[in-house]
Amino acid sequence: MSPIMRFTKVDDAKTIQNIHSLYAMEKPTTFEITPPSVSRIENQLIQIGTHYPWLVYEDHGEVIGYAYACQYQTRKAYRWSVDVAVYVRRGRFRKGIVK
Repeated sequence: MSPIMRFTKVDDAKTIQNIHSLYAMEKPTTFEITPPSVSRIENQLIQIGTHYPWLVYEDHGEVIGYAYACQYQTRKAYRWSVDVAVYVRRGRFRKGIVK
């Protein structure tokens, strides 16, 4: 099975939570102290995903990373601005994405 990038499904929430937990616990990039729950990730996938894309990258059927966009600010002048985040599974850092 060759690598693919696809839109997320709610079923991806547990895998996304596992990947995200590394960053919440060990890195300052998320601004979180504790990892989000799977249900919180599911809610974000549903709420944010209706307006902005969430993508996962699969290699041989395994999700190795994900990316998403979300609203930057609520003020009208920011309506075309988004925050973008990319997270990669431990052991896959700096490996590149090859298709």
